[in-house]
Amino acid sequence: MKYLFLFFIVFSYLTFYENIQIKKCIDPQFKHKIYTSSDGILATKSVVIIDFIVKCQNGLRDLNFYANIDGDFKPIAKSMDGSKYEITLQGDRNQLKSGNYLIKIYYAEDYSKIISVQGSNKDTNDIKPLYIIDYKHKGIYNGPMIKPQILIIIISALLWYFAYSTKYKIVN
Repeated sequence: MKYLFLFFIVFSYLTFYENIQIKKCIDPQFKHKIYTSSDGILATKSVVIIDFIVKCQNGLRDLNFYANIDGDFKPIAKSMDGSKYEITLQGDRNQLKSGNYLIKIYYAEDYSKIISVQGSNKDTNDIKPLYIIDYKHKGIYNGPMIKPQILIIIISALLWYFAYSTKYKIVN
């Protein structure tokens, strides 16, 4: 009976080991592309989309990641087949200001560790991100500094003044 119990424990461990182990990507290779809205004249919101793929040496796919953007964690969306990932930032034109954004990518397990460490008021710098995307947002083009309508009014006023003063000089 003792051996049967031991056999059951070993068999269960070996059978379910694949399901309970944490899958880590060995030597991950990241490739990312960044798309952003740049026209602020017609748009009311600013959007940044970061698409990336991860190639693991051990062939893992369909991994769960979280992104840390200025201290705010967001889950990263993945495609149905688990080969592509996407981070989306959006906000009013004033919320996504021009400047550098560091987007840190973590495994879901590391995100859980960070949350638990933050809950105990300890330093989270020991948990290193898997990948960092340094994005320089150029800001939104809101049109020329002087609106064309105002420029036309100023030019019209100057032409009227020039014509009126010339007429006054000719009459006198």
